[in-house]
Amino acid sequence: MSDGNTISALLGQLSRQLQKIAVNPLEDAQRLLLHVLNHAAIEETAQPHNRAFLYTHPDTLLTAEQLHLLQDLIAQRLRGKPLEYILGYQDFWDIRLLVNEHTLIPRPETELLVEHALNKLKMDQNVIIADAGCGSGAIMLAIARQCPRVLAIGVDSNSQALAIARQNARRLEIKNCALLQSNWFSALKPHCLDIVIANPPYIDRHDPMVDKQVKDFEPHQALFSPNQGLADLQQIIQDAPRVLRPEGWLLLEHGYQQQQAVKQLLRQNHFIHIQHYRDLNDLPRISLAQTCATDKYFGKSE
Repeated sequence: MSDGNTISALLGQLSRQLQKIAVNPLEDAQRLLLHVLNHAAIEETAQPHNRAFLYTHPDTLLTAEQLHLLQDLIAQRLRGKPLEYILGYQDFWDIRLLVNEHTLIPRPETELLVEHALNKLKMDQNVIIADAGCGSGAIMLAIARQCPRVLAIGVDSNSQALAIARQNARRLEIKNCALLQSNWFSALKPHCLDIVIANPPYIDRHDPMVDKQVKDFEPHQALFSPNQGLADLQQIIQDAPRVLRPEGWLLLEHGYQQQQAVKQLLRQNHFIHIQHYRDLNDLPRISLAQTCATDKYFGKSE
C-alpha cells in the first residue's frame, strides 16, 4: 500500500479523472468511494459511512480488494454509465430506491408530482391513486409511505421495471401498494381512482439536447414518445377520465416546451381547474387538472 491509496489522495485522483464525464466530478468521486467502503451494505437504506467519514478519516487506506472494485467502477463511469446505475440506487423524496437499466433514474423535478399529489390528499380519507408508468416505483412509494390510508397502484408495461418496483416496496416495507402490468390503464376498472399521476415518456426522439449518457444508457421506452414527444401524454389525457372518479385529479410531468399543448389536450378532454407549475430551474414542468361530471365517461350533462 502507498500513500496514494488513502481516501484523501484517491478523492483528488478520481475528481481529476472524472472531469471529462461528470457534471460534478468531486461528488461522483465521493459517492463511488463511499460505495466501495460500504460495498457489503449496498442494499441497506442506511450506510455505515457517510460523506463526513471521507474528511474525518482522510488517511484511511483502501484494501487491494477495494481498490480493484473502485477501478472497475471508475472504468464504467468513464464509459458514460450513469452513476446511479453503477451504484444501483437513487435517493428520491425521503426514500432510497434500487434502480437498474430497466428503470428511468428518478429526477428531482419529479418530486414536484409527489408534492402536489400530497397537497390533494386528505390524510384522514381512504384514497386510491395510480402511478401510470411507475418504473422503479418512485412516485407511488413516496406517497404511500407518507399516507398510510392511501392505496397506491403502480402500473407499467415493462415487467422488468415492475420487478424492481416490487423489490423497492419490500425493502421499504410499504404494504399499502399494488403493482400491475398494464399498458397505461388497460388493466384498471372504470372509475376506480381518485388521483392519477404520470411521468410518461415525453421526449422527442430527434431532440438534439438529450444528454448522450441518458440516450446511451437509460431505457428508451421510458424516455421517448412519437409526435414530438406528445403521443403518450395524449393517450393518458384521453384515457384517464375512464378510470378517474368524478372530480378526480390528473397530475402530469411534461417537457418545458409542452405546457400549451398539454393544456389544449386537457381542455379537449373536458378537464377543468387546469393548473401549471414550474420546476427548480423555473421551467414549466407539471400540469394538474380535474375531471368533472359533464365528461362523456360519466354520462351526465349540465
